[in-house]
Amino acid sequence: MGHDTAREKQLVFLQQNCGATIKNLLFKHLGDHDSREFKANYADLLELAEVAYWKSQVPTTVEMPTIMGSSDACFENSFGRLLSFGIEAEDILSPDLFKHYLNFVQKGQGADIYDALTRYLVAGVFVYRELLRRFSASGCSGSN
Repeated sequence: MGHDTAREKQLVFLQQNCGATIKNLLFKHLGDHDSREFKANYADLLELAEVAYWKSQVPTTVEMPTIMGSSDACFENSFGRLLSFGIEAEDILSPDLFKHYLNFVQKGQGADIYDALTRYLVAGVFVYRELLRRFSASGCSGSN
């Protein structure tokens, strides 16, 4: 019982003292996706300079060298960072860019390991996106 009370106090403290990124993750953890507060916080999150920076780094050219690498401007780094902020995939990729990435996965060119890894990485993002969509639609909060 005391453990639950301590956890609740920690959550309240975080909610009252954190920035938009942590607050967004807390809303999601608690399953609060429909409230006015969540939507207002999410709008604030999208306005953060860090989010704008990472969104500007998402490659608009979809080819192997723009997907994997150590640069911020590689898909795996920029897209992954935005997901870690709790940004929805629909707010990262435009529908047209999403189609370009999906076409990249579907056309599967070479047989080398780098080609396979880049397609695996992009496909994983789309599977992750779909799982999150289904998980959210089921009403699960993820706190079980």
